[in-house]
Amino acid sequence: MILKVEYILIFIVILLLCYNLLSSCGCGKGLADGFSVGYQSYSNCDVSQKEKCIINIKKMIPCNNLYVSDCDFQNAWPWDSPGSPSVHFSSYVENGEFQNTNFSKSNLSNSTFHKCDFNKSNFQKSILENVNFKNSNLSGTNFSNTNLSQSIMMANADLTDSIIISSNASGIYLRNSILKNANLSNSIFNNADLIGTNLINSSLVGAKLINTRLSDSTLNNVNLSGADLSGADLDNAKLIGADLSGADLTNAYLGGADLSGADLSGADLNNADLTNANLSGANLININRNNMKQEIVCNKDTKFSKGFKNTCERYKWTYI
Repeated sequence: MILKVEYILIFIVILLLCYNLLSSCGCGKGLADGFSVGYQSYSNCDVSQKEKCIINIKKMIPCNNLYVSDCDFQNAWPWDSPGSPSVHFSSYVENGEFQNTNFSKSNLSNSTFHKCDFNKSNFQKSILENVNFKNSNLSGTNFSNTNLSQSIMMANADLTDSIIISSNASGIYLRNSILKNANLSNSIFNNADLIGTNLINSSLVGAKLINTRLSDSTLNNVNLSGADLSGADLDNAKLIGADLSGADLTNAYLGGADLSGADLSGADLNNADLTNANLSGANLININRNNMKQEIVCNKDTKFSKGFKNTCERYKWTYI
Protein backbone atom coordinates (compact mmCIF):
# COMPACT_ATOMS: atom_id res chain seq x y z
CA MET A 1 0.00 0.00 0.00
CA ILE A 2 2.81 2.38 0.93
CA LEU A 3 4.53 1.55 -2.34
CA LYS A 4 1.39 2.42 -4.32
CA VAL A 5 1.14 5.79 -2.55
CA GLU A 6 4.76 6.52 -3.47
CA TYR A 7 4.01 5.73 -7.11
CA ILE A 8 1.00 8.02 -7.02
CA LEU A 9 3.08 10.86 -5.54
CA ILE A 10 5.78 10.38 -8.17
CA PHE A 11 3.13 10.44 -10.89
CA ILE A 12 1.66 13.68 -9.51
CA VAL A 13 5.12 15.28 -9.40
CA ILE A 14 5.73 14.31 -13.03
CA LEU A 15 2.39 15.81 -14.05
CA LEU A 16 3.24 19.07 -12.28
CA LEU A 17 6.64 19.23 -13.96
CA CYS A 18 5.07 18.68 -17.37
CA TYR A 19 2.48 21.39 -16.70
CA ASN A 20 5.19 23.86 -15.69
CA LEU A 21 7.20 23.00 -18.79
CA LEU A 22 4.24 23.65 -21.08
CA SER A 23 3.35 26.83 -19.25
CA SER A 24 6.87 28.18 -19.67
CA CYS A 25 6.36 28.11 -23.44
CA GLY A 26 3.08 29.97 -23.27
CA CYS A 27 0.94 26.91 -23.83
CA GLY A 28 -0.85 26.81 -20.48
CA LYS A 29 -4.58 27.34 -20.78
CA GLY A 30 -4.53 30.06 -18.15
CA LEU A 31 -2.32 32.27 -20.32
CA ALA A 32 -5.18 32.81 -22.75
CA ASP A 33 -6.94 34.91 -20.13
CA GLY A 34 -3.88 36.98 -19.29
CA PHE A 35 -1.35 36.45 -16.54
CA SER A 36 0.73 38.41 -14.09
CA VAL A 37 4.39 38.95 -14.79
CA GLY A 38 7.17 38.45 -12.33
CA TYR A 39 10.38 37.65 -14.19
CA GLN A 40 8.62 35.11 -16.39
CA SER A 41 10.76 33.11 -18.83
CA TYR A 42 9.65 31.75 -22.19
CA SER A 43 12.51 30.04 -23.98
CA ASN A 44 12.72 28.04 -27.19
CA CYS A 45 8.95 28.09 -27.67
CA ASP A 46 6.95 28.24 -30.87
CA VAL A 47 3.42 29.64 -30.65
CA SER A 48 3.13 30.63 -34.29
CA GLN A 49 0.81 27.79 -35.31
CA LYS A 50 -0.91 26.98 -32.00
CA GLU A 51 -4.30 28.73 -31.95
CA LYS A 52 -4.78 27.98 -28.25
CA CYS A 53 -1.31 29.15 -27.24
CA ILE A 54 -2.14 32.81 -26.78
CA ILE A 55 0.10 35.01 -24.66
CA ASN A 56 -1.98 38.07 -23.92
CA ILE A 57 0.25 40.82 -22.59
CA LYS A 58 -2.46 43.41 -23.08
CA LYS A 59 -3.54 43.12 -19.45
CA MET A 60 -0.01 43.28 -18.11
CA ILE A 61 0.63 46.99 -17.60
CA PRO A 62 3.39 47.60 -16.81
CA CYS A 63 5.19 44.50 -18.02
CA ASN A 64 8.76 44.60 -16.72
CA ASN A 65 11.75 42.27 -16.96
CA LEU A 66 10.08 39.88 -19.37
CA TYR A 67 12.45 37.33 -20.88
CA VAL A 68 11.73 35.74 -24.25
CA SER A 69 14.52 33.93 -26.07
CA ASP A 70 14.64 32.04 -29.38
CA CYS A 71 10.85 32.09 -29.72
CA ASP A 72 8.72 32.09 -32.84
CA PHE A 73 5.86 34.61 -32.80
CA GLN A 74 5.33 34.55 -36.54
CA ASN A 75 1.96 35.73 -37.80
CA ALA A 76 1.02 37.23 -34.44
CA TRP A 77 -2.02 39.51 -34.56
CA PRO A 78 -3.88 41.77 -32.15
CA TRP A 79 -5.76 40.10 -29.34
CA ASP A 80 -9.14 41.40 -30.49
CA SER A 81 -8.64 40.66 -34.20
CA PRO A 82 -10.92 38.03 -35.78
CA GLY A 83 -9.12 34.71 -35.97
CA SER A 84 -5.99 36.03 -34.26
CA PRO A 85 -3.63 33.03 -34.24
CA SER A 86 -1.13 33.81 -31.54
CA VAL A 87 0.51 36.79 -29.86
CA HIS A 88 -0.35 40.38 -29.09
CA PHE A 89 2.09 42.77 -27.43
CA SER A 90 -0.18 45.79 -27.18
CA SER A 91 1.16 47.17 -23.93
CA TYR A 92 4.13 48.81 -22.26
CA VAL A 93 7.16 46.52 -21.89
CA GLU A 94 10.26 47.76 -20.08
CA ASN A 95 13.62 46.00 -19.76
CA GLY A 96 12.30 43.05 -21.74
CA GLU A 97 14.63 40.61 -23.49
CA PHE A 98 13.52 39.27 -26.87
CA GLN A 99 16.82 38.01 -28.26
CA ASN A 100 16.80 36.08 -31.54
CA THR A 101 12.99 36.11 -31.60
CA ASN A 102 10.89 35.81 -34.76
CA PHE A 103 8.21 38.50 -35.10
CA SER A 104 7.91 38.21 -38.88
CA LYS A 105 4.48 39.05 -40.30
CA SER A 106 3.30 39.97 -36.79
CA ASN A 107 1.19 42.92 -35.71
CA LEU A 108 2.82 44.77 -32.82
CA SER A 109 0.84 47.97 -33.29
CA ASN A 110 0.50 50.49 -30.47
CA SER A 111 3.17 48.78 -28.35
CA THR A 112 5.93 50.44 -26.38
CA PHE A 113 9.21 48.61 -25.78
CA HIS A 114 11.35 50.75 -23.51
CA LYS A 115 14.98 49.72 -22.93
CA CYS A 116 14.32 46.27 -24.40
CA ASP A 117 16.82 43.94 -26.06
CA PHE A 118 15.83 42.63 -29.50
CA ASN A 119 19.31 41.50 -30.56
CA LYS A 120 19.16 39.53 -33.84
CA SER A 121 15.35 39.41 -33.87
CA ASN A 122 13.35 39.22 -37.09
CA PHE A 123 10.62 41.76 -37.91
CA GLN A 124 10.29 41.11 -41.65
CA LYS A 125 6.91 42.14 -43.09
CA SER A 126 5.61 43.07 -39.63
CA ILE A 127 2.99 45.72 -38.90
CA LEU A 128 4.52 48.25 -36.52
CA GLU A 129 2.04 51.10 -36.49
CA ASN A 130 2.69 53.52 -33.61
CA VAL A 131 5.31 51.24 -32.06
CA ASN A 132 7.88 52.84 -29.78
CA PHE A 133 11.34 51.24 -29.47
CA LYS A 134 12.90 54.09 -27.52
CA ASN A 135 16.32 53.32 -25.99
CA SER A 136 16.09 49.69 -27.10
CA ASN A 137 18.80 47.45 -28.50
CA LEU A 138 17.88 46.51 -32.06
CA SER A 139 21.35 45.47 -33.21
CA GLY A 140 21.38 42.76 -35.84
CA THR A 141 17.61 42.96 -36.35
CA ASN A 142 15.93 42.42 -39.70
CA PHE A 143 13.21 44.93 -40.73
CA SER A 144 13.29 44.14 -44.45
CA ASN A 145 10.07 44.69 -46.42
CA THR A 146 8.46 46.19 -43.33
CA ASN A 147 6.27 49.27 -43.09
CA LEU A 148 7.94 51.52 -40.52
CA SER A 149 6.23 54.70 -41.65
CA GLN A 150 3.40 55.05 -39.15
CA SER A 151 4.94 57.24 -36.43
CA ILE A 152 7.31 54.53 -35.23
CA MET A 153 9.69 55.86 -32.58
CA MET A 154 13.27 54.63 -32.36
CA ALA A 155 14.97 57.55 -30.64
CA ASN A 156 18.32 56.60 -29.10
CA ALA A 157 17.91 53.02 -30.33
CA ASP A 158 20.88 50.83 -31.25
CA LEU A 159 20.40 49.42 -34.77
CA THR A 160 24.01 48.42 -35.39
CA ASP A 161 24.32 45.76 -38.13
CA SER A 162 20.55 45.86 -38.72
CA ILE A 163 18.95 45.06 -42.08
CA ILE A 164 16.24 47.41 -43.34
CA ILE A 165 16.13 46.62 -47.07
CA SER A 166 13.28 47.79 -49.34
CA SER A 167 11.27 49.05 -46.37
CA ASN A 168 9.04 52.09 -46.03
CA ALA A 169 10.34 54.22 -43.14
CA SER A 170 8.84 57.54 -44.24
CA GLY A 171 8.53 59.94 -41.34
CA ILE A 172 10.32 57.59 -38.94
CA TYR A 173 11.81 59.14 -35.81
CA LEU A 174 15.39 57.90 -35.39
CA ARG A 175 16.97 60.90 -33.72
CA ASN A 176 20.34 60.17 -32.05
CA SER A 177 20.11 56.47 -32.93
CA ILE A 178 23.02 54.22 -33.93
CA LEU A 179 22.88 52.56 -37.35
CA LYS A 180 26.52 51.65 -37.87
CA ASN A 181 27.17 48.99 -40.53
CA ALA A 182 23.42 48.83 -41.26
CA ASN A 183 22.03 47.83 -44.64
CA LEU A 184 19.31 50.32 -45.55
CA SER A 185 19.47 49.86 -49.32
CA ASN A 186 16.47 50.83 -51.43
CA SER A 187 14.44 51.86 -48.39
CA ILE A 188 12.32 55.00 -48.12
CA PHE A 189 13.18 57.54 -45.42
CA ASN A 190 11.32 60.54 -46.85
CA ASN A 191 10.58 63.26 -44.25
CA ALA A 192 12.27 61.15 -41.57
CA ASP A 193 14.04 62.57 -38.53
CA LEU A 194 17.61 61.23 -38.48
CA ILE A 195 19.15 64.19 -36.68
CA GLY A 196 22.32 63.22 -34.85
CA THR A 197 22.25 59.60 -36.04
CA ASN A 198 25.40 57.52 -36.43
CA LEU A 199 25.40 55.85 -39.86
CA ILE A 200 29.11 55.08 -40.20
CA ASN A 201 29.86 52.40 -42.83
CA SER A 202 26.17 51.87 -43.60
CA SER A 203 24.68 51.21 -47.03
CA LEU A 204 21.93 53.47 -48.36
CA VAL A 205 22.35 52.55 -52.01
CA GLY A 206 19.31 53.69 -53.97
CA ALA A 207 17.54 54.87 -50.82
CA LYS A 208 15.06 57.74 -50.87
CA LEU A 209 15.74 60.46 -48.28
CA ILE A 210 13.65 63.28 -49.72
CA ASN A 211 13.36 66.20 -47.27
CA THR A 212 14.98 64.02 -44.61
CA ARG A 213 16.57 65.74 -41.60
CA LEU A 214 20.17 64.58 -41.23
CA SER A 215 21.77 67.58 -39.56
CA ASP A 216 24.67 66.82 -37.22
CA SER A 217 24.61 63.18 -38.32
CA THR A 218 27.74 61.10 -38.90
CA LEU A 219 27.78 59.42 -42.31
CA ASN A 220 31.48 58.73 -42.75
CA ASN A 221 32.17 56.07 -45.40
CA VAL A 222 28.45 55.65 -46.04
CA ASN A 223 27.40 54.38 -49.46
CA LEU A 224 24.72 56.73 -50.80
CA SER A 225 25.35 56.07 -54.47
CA GLY A 226 22.20 56.67 -56.51
CA ALA A 227 20.32 57.84 -53.43
CA ASP A 228 17.70 60.59 -53.61
CA LEU A 229 18.59 63.30 -51.08
CA SER A 230 16.68 66.10 -52.75
CA GLY A 231 15.66 68.74 -50.24
CA ALA A 232 17.48 66.92 -47.44
CA ASP A 233 18.95 68.86 -44.53
CA LEU A 234 22.59 67.84 -44.01
CA ASP A 235 23.63 70.88 -42.00
CA ASN A 236 27.00 70.21 -40.32
CA ALA A 237 26.79 66.52 -41.23
CA LYS A 238 29.99 64.47 -41.45
CA LEU A 239 30.27 62.70 -44.82
CA ILE A 240 34.01 62.01 -44.84
CA GLY A 241 34.83 59.44 -47.51
CA ALA A 242 31.15 58.95 -48.34
CA ASP A 243 30.06 57.64 -51.73
CA LEU A 244 27.52 60.06 -53.19
CA SER A 245 28.17 59.21 -56.82
CA GLY A 246 25.09 59.73 -58.95
CA ALA A 247 23.12 60.95 -55.93
CA ASP A 248 20.33 63.51 -56.27
CA LEU A 249 21.15 66.47 -54.02
CA THR A 250 18.94 69.07 -55.69
CA ASN A 251 17.79 71.72 -53.23
CA ALA A 252 19.70 69.93 -50.46
CA TYR A 253 21.29 71.95 -47.67
CA LEU A 254 24.88 70.95 -46.87
CA GLY A 255 25.99 74.07 -45.03
CA GLY A 256 29.09 73.36 -42.97
CA ALA A 257 29.06 69.69 -43.99
CA ASP A 258 32.37 67.81 -44.09
CA LEU A 259 32.59 66.09 -47.48
CA SER A 260 36.37 65.70 -47.50
CA GLY A 261 37.38 62.71 -49.59
CA ALA A 262 33.78 62.10 -50.64
CA ASP A 263 32.87 60.85 -54.12
CA LEU A 264 30.30 63.19 -55.68
CA SER A 265 30.99 62.25 -59.28
CA GLY A 266 27.88 62.55 -61.41
CA ALA A 267 25.85 63.93 -58.51
CA ASP A 268 23.07 66.44 -59.14
CA LEU A 269 23.73 69.57 -57.05
CA ASN A 270 21.25 71.89 -58.71
CA ASN A 271 20.23 74.62 -56.26
CA ALA A 272 22.12 72.85 -53.49
CA ASP A 273 23.56 74.99 -50.71
CA LEU A 274 27.12 74.03 -49.77
CA THR A 275 28.00 77.19 -47.88
CA ASN A 276 31.19 76.57 -45.87
CA ALA A 277 31.13 72.88 -46.78
CA ASN A 278 34.51 71.12 -46.82
CA LEU A 279 35.21 69.36 -50.12
CA SER A 280 38.93 68.85 -49.66
CA GLY A 281 40.03 65.86 -51.73
CA ALA A 282 36.47 65.25 -52.94
CA ASN A 283 35.63 63.96 -56.42
CA LEU A 284 33.46 66.52 -58.24
CA ILE A 285 33.83 65.15 -61.75
CA ASN A 286 30.71 65.51 -63.92
CA ILE A 287 28.61 67.10 -61.19
CA ASN A 288 25.52 69.06 -62.19
CA ARG A 289 25.91 72.37 -60.36
CA ASN A 290 23.42 74.85 -61.81
CA ASN A 291 22.60 77.59 -59.28
CA MET A 292 24.67 75.84 -56.65
CA LYS A 293 25.89 78.10 -53.87
CA GLN A 294 29.67 78.04 -54.20
CA GLU A 295 31.13 79.28 -50.96
CA ILE A 296 32.85 76.01 -50.13
CA VAL A 297 36.26 74.79 -49.04
CA CYS A 298 38.46 72.62 -51.27
CA ASN A 299 42.16 71.99 -51.88
CA LYS A 300 44.63 70.85 -54.55
CA ASP A 301 43.35 67.28 -54.21
CA THR A 302 39.77 68.19 -55.10
CA LYS A 303 38.96 66.65 -58.50
CA PHE A 304 37.13 68.53 -61.23
CA SER A 305 35.82 67.58 -64.65
CA LYS A 306 38.04 67.72 -67.72
CA GLY A 307 38.12 71.11 -69.40
CA PHE A 308 37.91 73.01 -66.12
CA LYS A 309 40.89 74.56 -64.43
CA ASN A 310 41.73 72.41 -61.42
CA THR A 311 41.54 75.24 -58.89
CA CYS A 312 38.91 76.50 -56.54
CA GLU A 313 39.29 80.03 -57.87
CA ARG A 314 37.54 78.89 -61.03
CA TYR A 315 34.34 78.60 -59.02
CA LYS A 316 35.10 81.40 -56.55
CA TRP A 317 35.51 78.82 -53.82
CA THR A 318 37.80 79.13 -50.81
CA TYR A 319 41.12 77.47 -51.58
CA ILE A 320 43.20 76.01 -48.75
